[in-house]
Formats: sequence, structure tokens, C-alpha cells
Amino acid sequence: MKWIIVVATSALYFAACSKPKYTGNTMETENSITAQVVDSSGKPAANFRVQLRPIWFMADTANSTTTSSTVQNLYTDKDGWIHCSNLPQGRYILEIANDTLGAIAEIDHQDTSSAQVYNAITLSPMGILQGSVTLPTGTHRAWVQLFGLDHQVVTDSVGNFTFGKLPPGVVRIRSIAYNVPSELAEDLVQIRPQFVTNVGKLSAPSIGMEDPATWQFSKSLRLDSVISSWMQPVSDPTVVTLFLDSSNFPFAQAMADGRDLRIWDEQGNRLVFERVRWDSDLRKAVVRIRVGTANMDSSSRVTMLWGHPGAVDPGYAGLWDGINDSVKQELYTVLVDDFEHGSAKTALPLPIPSSNWYHMVSDTSVSVTPAAKTDLTPALQLAGDGRSGHAMHLTYKAAVVQWIMLGTALGSGPHSLATLDSIVFWVRGYGLYSVAFDKLIGRQGKAWVHGTLDTAWTRRCVRPQDFIAASDTLGGNLGWQAVRDSITNLTFFANVGTEIWIDDIRLYGINRDFLK
Repeated sequence: MKWIIVVATSALYFAACSKPKYTGNTMETENSITAQVVDSSGKPAANFRVQLRPIWFMADTANSTTTSSTVQNLYTDKDGWIHCSNLPQGRYILEIANDTLGAIAEIDHQDTSSAQVYNAITLSPMGILQGSVTLPTGTHRAWVQLFGLDHQVVTDSVGNFTFGKLPPGVVRIRSIAYNVPSELAEDLVQIRPQFVTNVGKLSAPSIGMEDPATWQFSKSLRLDSVISSWMQPVSDPTVVTLFLDSSNFPFAQAMADGRDLRIWDEQGNRLVFERVRWDSDLRKAVVRIRVGTANMDSSSRVTMLWGHPGAVDPGYAGLWDGINDSVKQELYTVLVDDFEHGSAKTALPLPIPSSNWYHMVSDTSVSVTPAAKTDLTPALQLAGDGRSGHAMHLTYKAAVVQWIMLGTALGSGPHSLATLDSIVFWVRGYGLYSVAFDKLIGRQGKAWVHGTLDTAWTRRCVRPQDFIAASDTLGGNLGWQAVRDSITNLTFFANVGTEIWIDDIRLYGINRDFLK
């Protein structure tokens, strides 16, 4: 039978006394805690081992030594008192034990302005904890650890484990295995004195059972810092985009793929978010966060948590639920051009700087209409063929190895479009075409893909995985990975034909903040 205590979180704490109750306590240092340890008869327990650990602490499977003011190894004094000094704010676990008696106490140390005196901690006979873990296929053993305690054991080949001589109390237990990114199991269990407690099969980790206190690092973020002026007025709910880099996030403290990131609002609600990009090597990340507008003012904040090796991937189900399609289009896409504005400038929305469309040819023997390179107003023609509105239309004459090109700058560039889901556009004509994202700085080149024009309007969707591999260097191709973080221009090429029509060019997976 599994012994799990379901109680209010505050009941797990040993409360601080308003006045010291015990003689012999001379603790007066700020940032310190003190408590007396007694046996079942109330007699002070002298010279007992005391280990103080943050609640997020896990015994190191490599058996390396942790040194920090938050990790202290002490002994009770002759009157049974524990004195822990220079202790930062946080939640801690105290383990007091000798070979036969022990106790576990959780302490919420938030008031560091004065010494905190805690109620007496009573010792009980030690217990034994047993259970099992479901091992993944191909895994022959796993580690089992206790949060906030310096205890760990290794399972046998079928996942069974035993902890001998543990102090009684409620503990949070988890299991991990090498080469498995997330925990195998996590649960709350009770260790009972003088009893072998078998908890059976440990439960699989669950997002709903997580304790935020077991995350090591946190950072508060003002919501208005991720709400751009173009997003106003803010709908309810909405999705905001957070950009992380080495200047505002310590990637080395998080899991390699960022799966230990959590975000909470001021009311203690876990927020749904999506790690659209997480690149620890380049120290770049893009995170979309679903937020409500309740109390969303200049003082509203959210808290990011990270630093929890073995955390499960929270997923992002529900990120866009209930958000109007037109709002999602504004937050998730950017219209490059629909050619309805009657000029050769792009339709990129503010605050993105608008740019002119231009065309070039491979050599002087190639003819193209209109002939002017930047005044493409004559090329804006009725789309025709059953399509309403206007489109860009170029006619050309070129030999097989020659080409024409239509391009524009994407904002003031260069920009990272690493989170691009796709570029979608409508096209028709006669011949071959290519669409490319250009990198016109540093090592110049492009990522592109080729296609065949149809005489009827056709919607084309090109995703990053569709671009030609970097191994094919024809035409200055570098591949998507090499250009995605420094894109300057968008270009369409045409050859082996006579005309190309282009309309309604939209980028998916980014918003205006990527190009401003």
C-alpha cells in the first residue's frame, strides 16, 4: 500500500515561534535559524547529525561534494540545539539522525531580518522505504533520490529499490536514469517509524503534482516588457512572445532543451507556454506565453522557474484555445505583401520599416517587363484567372541558364527567423521558380527551394525543412541553419519560362517583433 499524505502545504512546515521557548538558545544573528531537537520523552538530543539542504537539492549521482551556504552539515549541541547561520531565503529540509533515531523537518525561511526560532523537533525510530520503478526498454537500472535529502539508491535490474534507516516523515521521491532526459517517476510518500514501508510502483511524473519550490532558480518578469505597442489593445486571453539570450537568461543552469522551464503568474497559476526555440549552444530561445488581461497593468509580473534536471516536458496544449483567428494571425504571422496598396513598397506592418521591391537579371541579355528595377508599379496588375485584387506580374525572356529575380529587404535586418513555421504565397505563370531567404552580410548566401509554375493560381507553403541541404552549394546556397539567424532579404527567382505572378506573401511562426 502506498502511504501518501494529502495535506495543506503549510502543514509540512515547522513554524517559527514568536518568542523563544527554550533556554540555552543564544542565537541572535540575522539570516539564521535555530531549533531544539528532543527525543520522545522531551529530553534534549545532543550530538546528533544535522543535514540542511534546499528543498530542490538532490544527492549527486556522481558523489561530488556540494559546498554552499544553503548546504550545511552540523551537529546538535549539548542541549539539543541546532544553529544554522548565514542562510538565504528559501525552503529547506532538515534531517536529524543517529543510527537509531531521526526526524525530517521542512522549514520556510523567508524572514532574514532576524534569527528565527522554530518549534521543537521530536525524534522517532528510523524506518525503511521500499518500492519499484518502471524501467524503460533497454535501461537496466535507475537512481532513486529524495528531494532535499542526501540519500540515493540504485535499483536492481527490474526496478526494485530499498532505502534503509530513513527518518520518519513525508518525502518527495523521484527516479532518474542515464540517457533518459526526464524523470521516470515522482511521488510523495510517507516513511513510518519502525516500519518497512513498501510504496509499490512509483507514479509517473505529472505536471499537476510538481512543487515549484523544487526548482532551483527563478526570475520575475514584468508583463508589459513583452507586450509591444502594436499589440494594443490586448485581447483576453492573448499570447506574448519572450526572447531570451545570454544577456537575460543563464542557459547553463537549465536543461539542454529547456524542458525544465516553468512560468507562473502572481496568483499562483501555472501558465501555458511553448518553447518555440531553445538553443543552449547558441544561447537563444523564443517562448510564447498565454496570459490573461486580468490585472494586466504596468505592475503585473510573471515568474520564470528553471534549474530542475529531469523535469518532464510540459507541452503547450491549449496555447491558442479560445483566441480569435484574426488575433492569432496578428500574433503569429506577418504579411509581407498582398499588392493591394498600389505602390512598389512592401505591405510590412508597422513598426517594421517598409522596403521597395526591386528586380535584377542574371546578365544584360535578359529582358524583363517592367524594365525599371525599382519602379514596379506597372507590374501591379489585376490577378485574374479567378483571383480577385492585384498581384505582382513580371514577364521575361531568358535562356535556359539565365534568370530574373524579384526581391525586397525584410525590415532593417538582419533578423533571426529561426522560429519560422513557413512562408505561404500564391503563384502562377509559365516556367520554373525559386523562393529564397538571403543573408547579405558576413558570409553571404541563401537558403532556397525550387518549383515549377502552374498556369493556374496555386497556393504554395514552404517550410524550413523544404529548403535544399547545405551540401548543394549551387547559387550560393548555405542551407537554412546557416542563414536563419541573420536573414536580410526575401527573393523570388524565375527562369526557363516567360512569366511569373506572385500574390499574398505571408510569413508564419513569427510576428512583427522579429522584423522591427
